[in-house]
Amino acid sequence: MASIKVNDKPLNVKDGLPLGVSLYEAGIYSYEGSFKLGRPRGPMSFEWWSPERVYVEGYGPVSHSLMKCSDGLKIRVGSGGIKRPFIEAVSPFLKAGFQHGYFFRSKIGWKITWSFMKRTLSHPEIPDKVERKDLPNPMEVETDVLVVGGGISGLSAAISAGKTGAKVVLLDGNEEIGGHLFYDERLRNLEKEAEKFGVKIMRGTALAAVFEDAFFATQFREPDATPILIRAKSIVIATGAREVLSVFGNNDLPGVMLGTSALKLVKLYGVKPGRRGIVMGSNKWAVEIARLLSSSGIDITLVHDKEVNAEGIKTVKARVLEALGREKVRGVKLDDGSTLEADFIALANVRAPSIEIAAQLGVKIGFHMKLGGFVPLHGWAGETSVNGVFIAGEAGGVDEEEALIHFSRAAGISAAKHAGFSAPDAEEEIAEGRRVSKNMEDVVEGYKKGELCVFDDDLGLLQNPDHNRSFLCPCLDVTTSDVKRIVKELGWTKMEKIKRYSGLGTGRCQGKYCLLSSVIYVSKIGKVRPVDVGTFRIRPPSVPIQLGVLGGMDR
Repeated sequence: MASIKVNDKPLNVKDGLPLGVSLYEAGIYSYEGSFKLGRPRGPMSFEWWSPERVYVEGYGPVSHSLMKCSDGLKIRVGSGGIKRPFIEAVSPFLKAGFQHGYFFRSKIGWKITWSFMKRTLSHPEIPDKVERKDLPNPMEVETDVLVVGGGISGLSAAISAGKTGAKVVLLDGNEEIGGHLFYDERLRNLEKEAEKFGVKIMRGTALAAVFEDAFFATQFREPDATPILIRAKSIVIATGAREVLSVFGNNDLPGVMLGTSALKLVKLYGVKPGRRGIVMGSNKWAVEIARLLSSSGIDITLVHDKEVNAEGIKTVKARVLEALGREKVRGVKLDDGSTLEADFIALANVRAPSIEIAAQLGVKIGFHMKLGGFVPLHGWAGETSVNGVFIAGEAGGVDEEEALIHFSRAAGISAAKHAGFSAPDAEEEIAEGRRVSKNMEDVVEGYKKGELCVFDDDLGLLQNPDHNRSFLCPCLDVTTSDVKRIVKELGWTKMEKIKRYSGLGTGRCQGKYCLLSSVIYVSKIGKVRPVDVGTFRIRPPSVPIQLGVLGGMDR
């Protein structure tokens, strides 16, 4: 056990677990209040890329999912700190784009506003001086093939490339290899096979930025990180997919989390997210999450709005109108008029491809709702519109496991060939992948045409967008009513323009939670195609990085 202090009160927690996991198990669900509305904000995910931060004295805001608990830490958390009547009185003036109003542009107006916003933080005072720390020593890595992502796709691609004799480096932000299937023993065998063929696996290392002459990665050692410059002849993007925010009332409450994160709490850290939970989703992944959580002794109800094959699981066919509770989820209200008690809500309506690295590289992006929304366009062997860049697995919209493995192997072979190595033809892997794949034809056709847009259903992401506390961007308190006003009054339907006016997508998550739901919402109320709404410009870095880490590159 570790002895720490939270808001000056002593607390014993499990030693060595990520900080956020230890706090969650101890019943601390909120880290800070939202900066505009003073609402409690806790972890929506427990992944290495989680945007949420915890304030630790002597270190500042640190990643709750990367920094480990240890004796002596002094932590400050909050949940807003502002009385509800005051919030209700002031919040109408803090709608999206409020910073463009005359009052807030004036010196006195902004001073009043900043005083209000500052009170929502768990660390409102800026230190007078900060101790100078030694900057981390930078690393340089050269390789033939760089594989980004250590799930089934990344490992399969790395093994195929390694078999050709190419030098292969694989990066994964997690300490545990496996992607969203970290609990699956098959990954251990793939990991051993990759090492057998000389693949260098760099755990706890994320590709954060793409520059003209190199890739910039960071090796996390929270609260510090080591900067790494990587030069590679070809790259395979196997960053997988992630759940995104579903839109319903009070969807920002602590206890609303991504489905994979609920699994991580139980399967990786031995911490139950609650005694009673709700899994939202009408797909096979939602059913899988519900089964795994249920098998861990949690009372689970799968709430779905379409027919699912969920034998042996308690299910309710309905839509979630709102989450109930003030400081944390206590239940949900459904559109059939009933309510369900719950300690947490696991979101599993959609698994959206992680497009950040592909977008930074300039790969053409299409839209296919049944494949998770925005998808980098690619051919059968993972080839993209950018020479030397290949896509593998869920990052390219492939969610059928058998097809995913074959196409990933083909991408690895193609990447090795591009790097100048003699490799067997990838046609056999492609043929096997095509035989078992149901969805890839659309992506490949879109790659050939240079455009793809398939949208006929929101797959349950917009559960209840009319609630006045349905958040599209919880980082910056942007609600559906805010965006509706921008679209209806200003006539804007381009996501980049909406972002610049409202701040949507400029928070710590940089769109990982909010982009897909926001685009679908704008598409519906603006009556334009999602691909025409587009993404906002995805700039590096793709994960928050301390300025000191970048400063270390000068040496």
